[in-house]
Parts: sequence; C-alpha cells; structure tokens
Amino acid sequence: MQCVPIDGDLDSLIHVAVILHDGQAPDGCTAACKAAMEHLTDVRRRGWQMVQFARQQLTLTRIDPRRNSTRNPRMGLKVVGKLESIVKQSGRIAAEVKRCFEDLVAPIWNEEYLATRVIPTSSRF
Repeated sequence: MQCVPIDGDLDSLIHVAVILHDGQAPDGCTAACKAAMEHLTDVRRRGWQMVQFARQQLTLTRIDPRRNSTRNPRMGLKVVGKLESIVKQSGRIAAEVKRCFEDLVAPIWNEEYLATRVIPTSSRF
C-alpha cells in the first residue's frame, strides 16, 4: 500500500523547479496543503491498520469463541467504534484538503483524488 501519495512528491518537485527558476517559492498555501496531506496520509494509514485489526479480531473470534468476552460478546469488537471514529475523521480531513486545494487544483481532481483515498476505507466500515 502506498501511504504517502505520489502527488505530494510531484508537487514538491514542481515547487523545487519553480524556486530554482524564479528564485522564490510560488504563491499558495503550501504549508497548509502539506499539513492537510500529512493528516490525510496519517488517517489513511490508521484506517487501513484498523480494518486489518478488525478482520483479524473477527476471524479469531470465529475460530475460537473463547477469545471473545463471555460477559459481553460485543466487547471484542471495540475496534468497530475506533474504526467509526477514523472514518468520521477522514471525512473532516477530506474537507480540509478540499479547502486547501480549491484555488490550486480543479474541483473535479480534488474529488477524484479523495474518492480513491477516503472512500475505500469508509466502504470497509
């Protein structure tokens, strides 16, 4: 799985080229955009780790029901609440990314970019 989007690396390459050509950084919200992309990368990584953990937990409790709490059978599925939290957080971060890039990138590309990175995690939930 690619955790750090190549688009961020390509943007960095373009910024370096502009700095070398013009002698100064281009206009735009580069610090805010970088922070938004870092948040997106982090939430995606945590989301997929939580999906993997949930699958492992469900498989384990199917194979050996003793691994689940006898007092509360749903206790072993605490990961579902954590995954829900990550899915909600990814929605907020997607909005942050859209705001940051709205004047720099056409909206259709923002939507496509986020659809391939945020929706897959939420669809697993």
